[in-house]
Amino acid sequence: MMDKEEYYTSHPPVKHLPSQFAADRVKLICCDIDGTTLTNEHTLHPRTLHAFTLLRAAHPHIPILFATGRPRSATLPLRTALKELGHAGGIYLNGALIASETPPETQDYTTVHETPLRPADAAWYLSFALKTGRACIVYSLDNIYTPKDASIFHICTDADEPYPILTPPDELLRRVQTGEMAVHKVGFLSVPEEIETVRTALFEFEAKMKDEGVTIGPRPADTTVVMQTGPERLEIMHVHATKQHALEIVAREDVGCKMEEVMAFGDGEND
Repeated sequence: MMDKEEYYTSHPPVKHLPSQFAADRVKLICCDIDGTTLTNEHTLHPRTLHAFTLLRAAHPHIPILFATGRPRSATLPLRTALKELGHAGGIYLNGALIASETPPETQDYTTVHETPLRPADAAWYLSFALKTGRACIVYSLDNIYTPKDASIFHICTDADEPYPILTPPDELLRRVQTGEMAVHKVGFLSVPEEIETVRTALFEFEAKMKDEGVTIGPRPADTTVVMQTGPERLEIMHVHATKQHALEIVAREDVGCKMEEVMAFGDGEND
């Protein structure tokens, strides 16, 4: 299979939109960021920028929305590069946050909709990390926190995310349990060949704790979803914090269109 860079090299920039593109039937376009809008190296290829520019020139009335697992603070380079597109806003943190668009040079935004994890649910997964020693990060709006530093955290800064803030485990757990810190998602990081072992360990953890006589309660399976969002990432979100659910809200409440009138692009399990 041809990889993305080979495709970019062998295919010249598009000069016109496909003839089957029915602009009268498309009221909103939504694009994933990493692996879709950006290359595997997290850069915006000139061919992609050219396609967006062509689309905007031909159909200025169609809003273009970006949906990502990143916090909003990690999208500044892309928002700056595409500032002429006239965004409809942004879906961040895998759908846990919908924010209104502001000029890219500012970090201010208005929260349109927010779906954080329940405090008890976030605390369960953080407790799993503390008891098993897994590399764990906790997302709260634009910031990321961790109870323990790990060398794999470079993948955060590689994706323009802030480096996790090291926080004493007891303090972090307290802030999460009490709801003082709103947790939008919890991430577990590992090398790609071992990421599935994290998922397996999550599902076995409750039984193991019972065998050891430790009371932690059942895993909140009904109110959370476990999803791989990248080769090195397994993330936990509220069951309703998905890009699709957030996109439905934007389509209905902001744009006033049906989901059948939305064109969406993505490449991951969280898309």
